[in-house]
Amino acid sequence: MKKTLTAFFWGYLAILLETTWGHAVQVGSVRLDGLCDLVIWYSLGSSMPGGLLATLGLGVMAEPFSSLPGGLYIIAFSSAYLLVRYIHNHLFYPPLWQQVLLAGFTSMGMETVLLLGSGATDLLWPWGLVQSVLNGLTYPVWSRLFQSTEEALARLAEEFGERKI
Repeated sequence: MKKTLTAFFWGYLAILLETTWGHAVQVGSVRLDGLCDLVIWYSLGSSMPGGLLATLGLGVMAEPFSSLPGGLYIIAFSSAYLLVRYIHNHLFYPPLWQQVLLAGFTSMGMETVLLLGSGATDLLWPWGLVQSVLNGLTYPVWSRLFQSTEEALARLAEEFGERKI
């Protein structure tokens, strides 16, 4: 439950920051994207039925802030979740360097869905590849940020739980 709350909190915050200040740190068509890394982080630590519903919820939350055709974020996030869960089920929890590679690979799949679905196929090379590499390289920073938020929520829940009793 704390992981889902963390995902929705950071998902909404990332959407707001990327739509308002994203152009300030954008180079070409590439900018910092916390949503992709959030979906990957959440996928590595959540079970199947509830985790898929939460990623669908993240996709629904991202749709109104986008000018892309409807449903692309839902398809991209849910397919990324299923891909990461499939890989995670066949490996044990991967070490950090494998998580970076997984983030880059999954990000390329998400970029492909979003760019092909929007009709901007000419942006897939080189901008889609550069965006995927950037998402993979920034994954450890985003992952640590998400993990520390989840731990802070756990401490708060424990503290408030003790006061109730």
